[in-house]
Amino acid sequence: MKKIMVLLLAILMLCPLIVSCVGGSVNETEAAVTTEADDGLLLSDKVKGVKFEGEEINVWQTTTASNAAEYFYDMNGSMEDGDFISLELYKRNVKAEDYLNLQINFIDTGSESSNAATDIRPLLQAESTEFDAYQLVQWNGMALVLEGWFKSLDDSKYLDFTGDWWAQDYMNAAKLNGHNYVMAGDVGIDMVSNTGSIFVNKKLLAENYGDDAYVNLRTMVLEGKWTIDEAATLSKNMWKDLNNSQAVDIEDQFGFLCTDANTVGWYVGAGGTIIQRDNEGKAVLAIGDERSIDVMGRLYNLMHIEGAGEYGNNAGDTQLYNSKHSSILVQKFADGEMLFSIGYFYTARNFTDMTDGFAPLPYPKYDVDQKEYYSYVHNIAILYAIPNTNTAKYDQTGAAFEVMASLGKQTLVPFYYESVLKLRYLDDEGDTKLVDLIYDSRTTDIGIVFDTTAYTIPRKMIMERNQNMQIYLVMNRNTINKELKVINNLG
Repeated sequence: MKKIMVLLLAILMLCPLIVSCVGGSVNETEAAVTTEADDGLLLSDKVKGVKFEGEEINVWQTTTASNAAEYFYDMNGSMEDGDFISLELYKRNVKAEDYLNLQINFIDTGSESSNAATDIRPLLQAESTEFDAYQLVQWNGMALVLEGWFKSLDDSKYLDFTGDWWAQDYMNAAKLNGHNYVMAGDVGIDMVSNTGSIFVNKKLLAENYGDDAYVNLRTMVLEGKWTIDEAATLSKNMWKDLNNSQAVDIEDQFGFLCTDANTVGWYVGAGGTIIQRDNEGKAVLAIGDERSIDVMGRLYNLMHIEGAGEYGNNAGDTQLYNSKHSSILVQKFADGEMLFSIGYFYTARNFTDMTDGFAPLPYPKYDVDQKEYYSYVHNIAILYAIPNTNTAKYDQTGAAFEVMASLGKQTLVPFYYESVLKLRYLDDEGDTKLVDLIYDSRTTDIGIVFDTTAYTIPRKMIMERNQNMQIYLVMNRNTINKELKVINNLG
C-alpha cells in the first residue's frame, strides 16, 4: 500500500471544485449511495465498508501517444512531476486504495496507443494472468471485445453502473447484446478531455471582422445559431499567401485545415449518424438515409469548394492532412496562422503560451433548424475491461474501478473541468458557458465506438473527393452486415 501522506497544496485550489458542473451532481444519481461520515466520500452502497486483504490489482496501460497532437496520462499519477492533474490522479488512487485496502498498479507497458490492441492480444491468447484489467484505446481496443476476450461486467458484485460517475450513454453505445463489457467514466479525465471542440483565434477574428466579431460569434453559438454556413462564411476569406509562393501551401494562413479524422466531428456535429439502435436494441445501419446524404453534401462543399479547397481565398489546402500532420496544424493555430483549430478539449493544452486569445466552440449544426449541438467523444477514449482469465481477483478489480470512478467524479474530473479547462486554458469568464454547452452536447455513435467500416465512409468521401455515398455502401455491404451481426450476437 502507498503510505505517503499527500500534502494539500493551496496552489492546487485554483477554484472551488463544483461537481454539479460536470454532467450533473453525484447527489442526483439513481444509484443507492452512502456518504461516509468520517471522510465525506460518496460511494455506491455496493462498496460501502468493503475491505480486502491488501491484494494487488494490476492494470495494463499505455501512456505513449502515437499522434503527437494527442496525449495519455500515466494513471498512477505522481506527486513529483509538477503536473496538477497527475497529482490529482495520485491523490485519488491513494484514497481508493486506503478505502478498499488494495494496491492498484497501472503498469506502463511501453506500448504506443496505435499498437495497444496488437500488443494486448498475445497476452489474452496465452491466457496470461499477469493483468487483472486492461486499458483499451477505443478505436483499436473494441476489436478485442468483439473477439470475446473479456467478461460481461453485469454480474459484478461491486460495480454499480447506475452511478453517474459512469458514462452511461457512452456505455450503452458500447453494449453487446445488452451486456456491458467495458467501463467508461470518471476513472480518468479522458471522457471530458476527448470531447470534440473547435477553437477560434480571437485576434484573427477581430482583425478580419471587427472588434465585436468574437462577442457576436459567442452570442450566436449560445443562441443555437452556429451552423456550417456560418463557419464557411468566416473561413473562406482567411487565406493569405504568407510565403509569397503564388500558390496555396502549408505555410499560408487559413480559415482552417483538418485531418481526415476530424471530418467525423463535422459529420456528427451536423446530426449525421452511422449505426444506431432500433426499438429492440439491435444495432442497425443509419448512414445512407436522406439526412446523412445531405450532411455529406454540405461538408463536401465546405471542404472542397468553399472550404478546404485549392482555389485562392478559400479556407484551406486541397488535401486534408492525415494524422501525422496534426501537430503541424495545432502549431499553425498557436502561431496565429489559422482562424479555427479543429480538435478536442485536450487540444487546448497546446495553446497556453499563445499571445492571441482563443475560445472553444462546438462543431457547427447543419442548419438553424437542428435542435441541438453534438460533440462526439474522440475515438482515442480510454476504456477498461476485465479479462476472462481474471477469476481470482474479479471482485477486487470491480470494486477498485467502482471506487476510483466515484472518487474521480468528486475530485479528479471537477478539478480538470473547473480548474484546468476553464481557468487555466481560457482568459474570459464568459467563455466558460461555451465549455458547459460543449460538454453537455457530448455524444458518440455505435459505428464510432466499434471502429466499423461504416464509420470510415464520411472520411473516405472527403479524402477521395467522391460525393456518392451509395457507392461506398454498396462496395462495403457484406463487411458492414458481418460487423452488425457480430455486434448484435455477442453476449
